[in-house]
Amino acid sequence: MGAWRIILCVALLFFSVSGATGQVTWNVTFGDVVNNTNVGFDDALLGPTRQTTFLAALDYIDSVIDENGIGDISINNSQTDGSGFLASAGAYYPTSPNGFKPGRLFEHVTTGVDPSPFSPDAVVTFDFGFNWNSGTAATVAGQYDLFSVAVHEVTHALGFASLVDASGNSKITGGDPGVFTTYDAFLERSGNPLFAAGGNFVGTPADLTSGEVVFAGPSAVIFNNGAPVPVFSPNPFQSGSSISHITTSNAVMRSSISSGVMRRAYLTPEAGILSDLDYDLTSTNYWVRTSGGAYGTAAHWSAGVPGVSDAVDFSRPSTYTVTFATDPTNSRLRVSTGTVTFDLNGNTYTLSDSVDIHMGALTVTDGTLSSSDSSIARLNGSIGSVTVGASGTWIVAGSLHVGGDSGGPGGIGTLTAANGGLLDISNTLKLWDNGTLVLQNGGVEATLVDVDGGTLSGSGSINADLINDGTVRPGASAGLITVLLDYDQSAGGVLEIELGGLMAGTEFDQLSVTGNVTLDGTLQVSLLGLFNPAWSDSFSILTGASIAGTFAAEIFPSLDLGLEFLTLYNTADVTLRVFAVGDVDDDGDVDFDDFLLLQLGFAISSGAARGDGDLDGDGDVDFDDFLVLQVNFGNSFDELWASGGESLDASAVPEPSSLVLAAMSAVSLLTFRLRRRGRCATGRRRAAAPAT
Repeated sequence: MGAWRIILCVALLFFSVSGATGQVTWNVTFGDVVNNTNVGFDDALLGPTRQTTFLAALDYIDSVIDENGIGDISINNSQTDGSGFLASAGAYYPTSPNGFKPGRLFEHVTTGVDPSPFSPDAVVTFDFGFNWNSGTAATVAGQYDLFSVAVHEVTHALGFASLVDASGNSKITGGDPGVFTTYDAFLERSGNPLFAAGGNFVGTPADLTSGEVVFAGPSAVIFNNGAPVPVFSPNPFQSGSSISHITTSNAVMRSSISSGVMRRAYLTPEAGILSDLDYDLTSTNYWVRTSGGAYGTAAHWSAGVPGVSDAVDFSRPSTYTVTFATDPTNSRLRVSTGTVTFDLNGNTYTLSDSVDIHMGALTVTDGTLSSSDSSIARLNGSIGSVTVGASGTWIVAGSLHVGGDSGGPGGIGTLTAANGGLLDISNTLKLWDNGTLVLQNGGVEATLVDVDGGTLSGSGSINADLINDGTVRPGASAGLITVLLDYDQSAGGVLEIELGGLMAGTEFDQLSVTGNVTLDGTLQVSLLGLFNPAWSDSFSILTGASIAGTFAAEIFPSLDLGLEFLTLYNTADVTLRVFAVGDVDDDGDVDFDDFLLLQLGFAISSGAARGDGDLDGDGDVDFDDFLVLQVNFGNSFDELWASGGESLDASAVPEPSSLVLAAMSAVSLLTFRLRRRGRCATGRRRAAAPAT
């Protein structure tokens, strides 16, 4: 029995248009790499990233279909002319007997038995002559999203495709009856099937260009809120595109995609079509209502009101609210796409397993969401978020991972505790590289908050140990984060502080720690608005029961001429203070008193403080410190600061007279020589002392 490969394409548009998972083993061959083409997936700069993105798209598909077989995919040498389709996919189908066939990839994925061991199940071709978003970050205007296109093409290869040509004949056999796809068996127009059993086309060519063809599989109808799914059937017929796509807005399987658009998750009707193609799905009950409504209404679900063993899925691309009147329990919750709010009305929604947010956004208010280990954007390529809002609580009996899962980093995830919302996590809250926790007057209770390359920002409380190996950024502008246990900043951690006034928590950022503080890494300070710190201003940016260590690097904004920030590490706080450059005695001016103090400390080789004359912060007092004082001699800030902190006018700074500078240089040089002579003389006398 022969095999025939159908090629299906996704076009480009030049205008804008509005947990348990499967365990498929994907064997992918990149022709560019095998043949050393130096383009596409073998490009020296972008090739590895493109390979990773394609594999991430397969991981997403694997999270939707609950199959345990194998898929062999060959990716052809890439095209680079940028003149045709963005990509195309080919699936192999038998040439006989006539009837509806699922395709070789379906058989291998669902059974694990390879129908053709010496050739791939499907092939895919990409044209990298276009401007692609080759990675998994959000796509920007002018770029085509590789992840979205990869999901689209592989879904064609899985059987989401038609073999009917413009005349109603089979593209494989060229006749009628002939070989068609399982997908073809569910096509209708105005309630009339286009095919009869056995692969007979009973429609007309005019049906195929009517714009009225629908996919009427039973699961698809249920998943589409009781209506068939509209199919792409334009006039004239478009070979390689007509009938094999749907027209639902924002669907992965639309016939075209614009630059700057991401379609990385199946909509509910698309999941229904996959179910009709006889794939098992990891979610067993889908929210099918196009808008919001009551959780407890059977018609709002693909399989009635979910039971305790159901894995539920929200995949509507709209914004809507689901209301609760009871305390339901399900197995697992997945938000694939769209923006859904759970208004719990004081109830508790329990998941015996996990919460998994892919490309969607979930908000929890006025009640409790309870789950085991969960993740936000666990897959590479996913962009998901959860907000726990007013009177809302999310209890996690285990760990919660943002921007990944227990195996490592994944997509881009955001978790927000707002307006009194509480995150109650029994183990660890982990923020991976692209994971963000935003506190908007909300709180976290956990054993550990681990900022592992991610970001913690906002204002709120954390009742947990906090490890910072990423970025901690109090406030949205100025704000306060309170840590009720210990704070440990590693070498890779960054503490970002903004200064906009003299009031902690409202005008400048503060990290307030009840426990012990251990410091390393970087302190990065910036100014808000037009705020201009003056001499003697101080900012207690970090407090704790004890302070150990220092920041390895300190990055400060520029101040008025002659002023600088210094970091003071005290017993129970870290304070930033504005000093006059060269002002040893810290009285707001640089004068002969400062010179005398520097002279007294001159030649201290280690452990010197600013009051000893160490003006460059290197721990000793030497000629470099004298030069700092010399350059700033005559600057005076105390009167300016006392009168309201006006900025120093550099043109008004009195330059030290040549006579004073000469005297200072002479005294310094004399002091230096005397100390050297004294040390040498002492050494010689000891060497010459007679033995006794």
